[in-house]
Amino acid sequence: MEEKGENVNEARNRRRRINKIKNTIVISIIVWMVLSFIGLVCLSIFVVRLNKDIKFLSKQLEQRSYNGVGVQKDNLNKVYLTFEGGPSENTQRLLDVLKEQNVKATFFVDGNESVQAKNIYKRIVDEGHTLGMRSYTNKLNQVYNSKEAFEQDFFHLQKLLYNNTGVKCKYYRFLGSSNNRISNVSMSVFVDFLKKHNITYVDWNVTEILSLNSEDRIQKMEQEIAKNKISVVLLHDGIVESTTVENLGRLINDLKKSKSQILPIDKDANVIQFFNSSSIE
Repeated sequence: MEEKGENVNEARNRRRRINKIKNTIVISIIVWMVLSFIGLVCLSIFVVRLNKDIKFLSKQLEQRSYNGVGVQKDNLNKVYLTFEGGPSENTQRLLDVLKEQNVKATFFVDGNESVQAKNIYKRIVDEGHTLGMRSYTNKLNQVYNSKEAFEQDFFHLQKLLYNNTGVKCKYYRFLGSSNNRISNVSMSVFVDFLKKHNITYVDWNVTEILSLNSEDRIQKMEQEIAKNKISVVLLHDGIVESTTVENLGRLINDLKKSKSQILPIDKDANVIQFFNSSSIE
């Protein structure tokens, strides 16, 4: 009897060991499945982000070369003359030059409630130029103080221009450019806001250096334009920029001689954008 009791206990212990091994195997399998699932999810997220990065980089390559210069599929040299700082009396004078030269340009305007300014907004549109937005207040610290401040400035200017021209502007230029170091908020917040409202922001790859004299200023711009297939030229039409008016005719004539296409920013333009973030498609 004693021997049978020992055999029964041994059988029970054996079953316990077998059950313990089974449980260990089952738990190991479950843990392995859970870890595999987590790994699969992480891999999927990585692949999605990688695809976004690839799309973004592809888009950037279409828009610019390694130095920020736009790239295009044809061999035509395109020049986009863009003005900022107005409206002012100099804007009127620049519009006169553009009309005489039969050239269309782009004006990124600030907010101004005067009758003269409202007439200039309308003239820009009526004469076939592209009307773009820059800022209502033209105060960097105020505009970039918060997302709410930026949106308020944006909608204020958009409403002013629409009420006076009937045009809902589709193009925007950041004060200090899209890679400025003044903003209290990440520029990605503002870029995302513009994207949600179907607004294209435009920087530049050729700039008018105001500190240079007229001759050097023109030569510098033309040298930079000659390097690019696409040139977005930053010019100024503020109240103190009379030299820009004096130089514009010569610049346009030189561009025409070089067989450059002088165009306004539109839906077909390969715009220059400084801001670089893979989080924004």
